[in-house]
Amino acid sequence: MNRLARSFTDIDFMRMLVEDPVSFSNNSFTHAETFIYKYTRSKLYAVQDEEHKSFVLRRHGSQAQLMAVHLQGPNISKAVKLNLDLYRSPHISPKRISPVAMNIVESNTVENNLYLCCVKAEGSPVLQLEKVKGPMKEIRTGDQERFLFFKTSSGSTSSFESAAHPGWFLSTSKLNDKPVRMVNQTGERDITDLYLVEI
Repeated sequence: MNRLARSFTDIDFMRMLVEDPVSFSNNSFTHAETFIYKYTRSKLYAVQDEEHKSFVLRRHGSQAQLMAVHLQGPNISKAVKLNLDLYRSPHISPKRISPVAMNIVESNTVENNLYLCCVKAEGSPVLQLEKVKGPMKEIRTGDQERFLFFKTSSGSTSSFESAAHPGWFLSTSKLNDKPVRMVNQTGERDITDLYLVEI
């Protein structure tokens, strides 16, 4: 054995730490990863809630609002349909959850380009209708995420959760002739489970 070799001691280790100080820096990252949802196909649906209210589009000048209304007889033709643009998710999601964008289809209108979107207004997410030349071939998180909803199927009903505002769902009031809106509670005061019939 070599006489010059000696064992490495705790004191030797401490000298190394003192002689070679390590500096740390604290970095905060504000960049979130952008996901791209790719368009696959569209499906047209008639929509009703559990109270058998249909979606109706009310126009006030240049503004439009989606309402949930009981319709009978000749008024049934006032019900709008929802065209669901289906997208392929960039990450694996359960089969019962589908990323979708929804636009309103009126039977008496040639131009059907009003898309549902969830945006923040006065501190809370709200449902708005926005004109878009669709279908959008891809939706990027961040700048277009407001149009994306996660459709979750459960039995014969589906719910729609905002991708931009997780925990907020498309809903109708239990009362007749009230606006379709976003709520952060499923099925308590408002109706979040909707019946979709493919056309």
